[in-house]
Parts: sequence; structure tokens; C-alpha cells
Amino acid sequence: TGQAAGLDGVADAVAVALRSLAADDDTEFWYLQHTRAEDAVFRRLAGALPGLRRCRYAAPGLAWTYAQLDLVVSMMLHSTLLACAAGVPVVNVAYDDKNTAFFADLGRPERSLAAAGVTPAALVAACRAALAAPRDREQALRARYTAATDGFVRDLAALLGRA
Repeated sequence: TGQAAGLDGVADAVAVALRSLAADDDTEFWYLQHTRAEDAVFRRLAGALPGLRRCRYAAPGLAWTYAQLDLVVSMMLHSTLLACAAGVPVVNVAYDDKNTAFFADLGRPERSLAAAGVTPAALVAACRAALAAPRDREQALRARYTAATDGFVRDLAALLGRA
């Protein structure tokens, strides 16, 4: 898949960037694992980030965990969606056009970095900018997506005759 292409370079850039952030701040890293296929990525990052916590929970536990974070660095769109739903700033390493398009739709194209050629410096800069941004915009995004989801559920219920 597009996600797997060049993953080695991305994992290295993420590890270097996160170590840089940790050097300046009291930082704790959590890896929110969604599938077993991520075991190798977790092991690789854990080797580079001592103390990395792995969180493997069912959907409600993951949703709660996302809401506890100050920042999410993601590669998968569903991780980005969960962060947005929690009102948490997110920086995405985009391996696919859908990721870039999503951030353009959010009005935050600077939060989506192309996986091909991503550098630790660019990732650190994007993370610092996301952390420094006022949280009210993140909360507005959360409200926007909550309203859109509620509307979708109402439309689906009506379509199924359960409105």
C-alpha cells in the first residue's frame, strides 16, 4: 500500500523528531495501536523511544485515550479522525491524497506533511506550531465533525425507516 512504501524513512524521521521534542519538554509518548499489523512499527519506535507506551484498546478505549493527549502525530486517516473528534491537535504524515485533502478541508494544509521525504525538522516545526495554536479552533473542528456525524446518523436512520 502507499502507507507501507517508504515506511522506514518515515519511522526514522518520526523517531528523531519525537526525541527532539522530548529533549525540550516533559513528554510522554503513547502509541495508539489499531491493528496487529502495527506490531513491527511499534517495536521499531519503542527501540528508538524508551518508555513508549502501547495502547491497544477497543474503540471506546481508544476514543477516550485520544482525548487525553496534547498532540497526535498520525499517518492513518482514521487516527486523524479520532484526534479531530477528540478536539486534539494533529499532525499527519500523508502517504495518500485523502490525507492531504482532509487537512485542506480542515483549513490546515500545513498540518499534513508528505511522507515521501518528510524530515525530522519539518515534523518538529509542524508539531510545535500545532501545540502553540489556540485550542479553540480544534474544539470548533470537533463541533463541526460531531454535527456532521449526527446529521449522517439521522439521514441513515431515515433511509432505513427508523427515524
